[in-house]
Amino acid sequence: MPTTLPRYTVTDTGPLARALDTAHILWPDVPRGTALLTKLATSGADALAQTRRARLQALNELIEISSAENVYPPGYLAELREDWPA
Repeated sequence: MPTTLPRYTVTDTGPLARALDTAHILWPDVPRGTALLTKLATSGADALAQTRRARLQALNELIEISSAENVYPPGYLAELREDWPA
């Protein structure tokens, strides 16, 4: 059926062949070809999305820690200013 969506041509060689071999071990019921390639691509995208969420969560935790009050001990500024010239 005709489509206006982009189409991609890939050859089952090299790194892609190894990726499909690994995917076929995990999903032996999925026929090698478009179905397996689609499952591999969507699973990879899910893994990347999970990695992105974990990185964003870690970044947000670092921001929370660094913006918290009490980062410096009480009296820190007064102590620091003691060394400043008058």
